[in-house]
Formats: sequence, C-alpha cells, structure tokens
Amino acid sequence: MSGTNKTIALGGIISTLSTKDEFEYFLNDNLGLISSRANRKDALDLWVKKRPEEAAAWAMSLSGEKNKDASSQILDSWLQKDSDKAIDWYLQNSAKKMKRKSWIL
Repeated sequence: MSGTNKTIALGGIISTLSTKDEFEYFLNDNLGLISSRANRKDALDLWVKKRPEEAAAWAMSLSGEKNKDASSQILDSWLQKDSDKAIDWYLQNSAKKMKRKSWIL
C-alpha cells in the first residue's frame, strides 16, 4: 500500500473510533498501523473531540514517558477546543492524584 493510500485508510479507520476500548486498541498499535506520530496525534485529537474527559483520564493512567507524551498532546488539543473545561478537569484530577500519592506514602 502506498503512503498516500495508507494515510487515507488510517483517516477512515480513525474516524470510526468511538469507545475507550477502540481508541486504546488502536493507540497500542495492535493493528500494526501506526507508522508515525501524526497517526497517533490524529487519533488522540479525534478522541478529545468525542470524549475529552475519557481521553485525558486514559493518558493520566499511563506511566512514564507515555503518560507525559499523551497527556501533553491531549490537554493541548482540549485546551484549544474548550480551555475552561480542560483546565477545570486537570486541576480536579491532578489534585486527586496528588492526594492518592500522599496517602500511599
């Protein structure tokens, strides 16, 4: 499959994703289709458009560098879409995460 055809096919596949499980499956590259950061970014951007809270929660559940990359990308996209909700969600959820960490320590 040529590069252009693959890009068109990926765009079609990404546009059909709607549930958390579908996005996770695609983003974990279980289909072997993600060939560039652009493909991953397109999927994350669509998830933010459809279900921003779910996408952000998924990103924060990741560990290490994966969390940093996905969280940054998702929050950036969400901030452009609806900055007030993105900021509120982040502040509420980062505070919860910090409380859990301090309780565990």
